[in-house]
Amino acid sequence: MSYAGQSFTWDGLDRMISNQSSYLTWSYLYDASGERIAKIPPTGGWTFTIRNVSKQVTTEYSGTSASRDNVFLGNQLALSYANAAIGGSGPVWTFYAADHLGTPRLINDIGGNTVEARRYWPYGDAVAPQGTFEALRFATMEFDAEGGTSQGLASDRYYDHARSHVGGLARFLSPDVTPRETKGPEYWNRYIYASNNPLRHVDTNGFQSADLYSRDPNVAYLRGQITRDQLVRQMEDRAPLAAGVAVGVAALFAPEIAASVAIRGIPVLSPLAGRITDFFENRPVLLGETMGRVETVGSEMQAGSFATSFQHVSQMLAENLKWLQGRIEGGARVFDIGINPARVGGRSPFFGSEVSLLVRNGYHRVFSHLVTINDQVYKVYEWVRSVSQEGAN
Repeated sequence: MSYAGQSFTWDGLDRMISNQSSYLTWSYLYDASGERIAKIPPTGGWTFTIRNVSKQVTTEYSGTSASRDNVFLGNQLALSYANAAIGGSGPVWTFYAADHLGTPRLINDIGGNTVEARRYWPYGDAVAPQGTFEALRFATMEFDAEGGTSQGLASDRYYDHARSHVGGLARFLSPDVTPRETKGPEYWNRYIYASNNPLRHVDTNGFQSADLYSRDPNVAYLRGQITRDQLVRQMEDRAPLAAGVAVGVAALFAPEIAASVAIRGIPVLSPLAGRITDFFENRPVLLGETMGRVETVGSEMQAGSFATSFQHVSQMLAENLKWLQGRIEGGARVFDIGINPARVGGRSPFFGSEVSLLVRNGYHRVFSHLVTINDQVYKVYEWVRSVSQEGAN
C-alpha cells in the first residue's frame, strides 16, 4: 500500500513490517503477542519499547541506553523522565494533562513552566507542528515520527497495537479483521476509526472502539475512568446482597443456566479472559474476565473445556469475536460475571472487545442474579436488547 509518497508492507499476521519513504526503509519487529517492540531505521541505532501488561510503553531505549521512562495514571500518561544524554529527548522531567480521550494536551516541566500545548483536529492530525520528544500523542497512541514532521498525511501516523491510524485520512491503514455489525452503513467500511465519532469513541487496541460515555460502570472501570472503589460502590448500590441471595440460589439451578456447558478458553493467555458457553445453539453464553473466576463458576455447572486452535493474539481475538457474533445472531442469551477487581496488570483485551461488540449490536447490561460459591458471591449480569432494537430485527 502507498500514500503521500510512502509505501507500507504487512506480514501474514497483519503486522506492518516496513515503511519506505524517499528510498529510505524503516522496519518493525514484534513479540509473540503481536506487540511492536523495535523500530529499525535506515541507519543508526534501533529504538526499543518495553511495555507493561496493559501494553503501555513504560520505557524507551535508543540503542542500548534507556531514553525515557513513562508513568501512567490509569490509561493516561501522567509524567515521564528523559535521559538528558540522548539528544532530542526534551526536558528531563515532563508532566502531562490529558483530555477525555487520553491525549496529552498540556506539557509542563518540573518548574511548572509550559513546555508545549498540543492541539489536534478530531481524528488526530496536529493543528500545528509539535516537538519531537515523547512518542505518546493522540489518544495515547504512539506517534511514528518516521512518517515526517511537516504538515500533511505523512505527519500524523499512529501505532495503535493491531493497526496503524492516520489522522489526516481519518482511517486505519489496514482493514479490521474482527466481525462488525453490518446494519449501520458506517460499519460497511472496515477501515473506520472510533466508529466515525472520534470525539466520543476511542480505539484502545486497533480492534474495537469504546464509547467514552457508556453508563455501564463495569465498562467505565475497564477503560480506567473510575476507580475500583467507585465500581464496587456502584455495583453494591445496584444489587444489594441481602435482596438478591434468594434469587441467586434459585437461578443457580435454572435449567438454562445449570445446563452442561463448555469453557471457551485462551490456552496461552488463560489469565487474561474467560468465557463459558455450550456447544448447542440454544444454550446461554457466559462472559467474564480472568479464567480462574470463570472456571470457578463453571465448576458449579459441570463445565467441560474447549480451546481455540490459534496461538496469535490477533487471531484469537478475531476468532473469539466471530464466535460471539454468531451466538448473538443465533439468539443465544448472553450473561457475564464482569471484570475481576483483584486483577493485576490492567484489563483484559478479550473481555473489553466482547463488551464493545455487544454494545455495538444494540445490547445493554442489566443485573440478573447472584451465584454464591464457597462464600464468594458472583454478580451475574445479562445483556439484553431494547424493545426498539428487537423490533428492528
